[in-house]
Amino acid sequence: MNVCKTTRRRAGFTFAEILAAMLFLGLVIPVAMQAVRIASDAGTMASRRSIATRLGDARLTELAITDEWRTGTQAGQFDQPYQDYRWEIRSENWTELGMMQLSMVVTFKVRQRDARVILTTLVPETQTTGAGQTP
Repeated sequence: MNVCKTTRRRAGFTFAEILAAMLFLGLVIPVAMQAVRIASDAGTMASRRSIATRLGDARLTELAITDEWRTGTQAGQFDQPYQDYRWEIRSENWTELGMMQLSMVVTFKVRQRDARVILTTLVPETQTTGAGQTP
């Protein structure tokens, strides 16, 4: 009687395959983590830039309407909870006679580095009264 011997092959990974997989993971994981950090920084920057734009727009509009930019403070810091955002206003002559360009620079920090948003608007060169007429 002839007995059939069946050979049983063991399933598994060889040492070389395991080393290759570890090398691959060692190369991919740092690159993936860097990509996650960059994406996180981009999201943080976009969020803070959006806040800075809204704050700056509101303050610039207020200064332009009230003419406070002519005689008031030219720089400052926003109130709570936005005390990390600073603003500065600058005025310069516009190419058209009778107009001034107001520039609002809002500065904020992202990862210990200063970032900024610049907003501009045009205002009449002469001071206006509350009714919007020149004196």
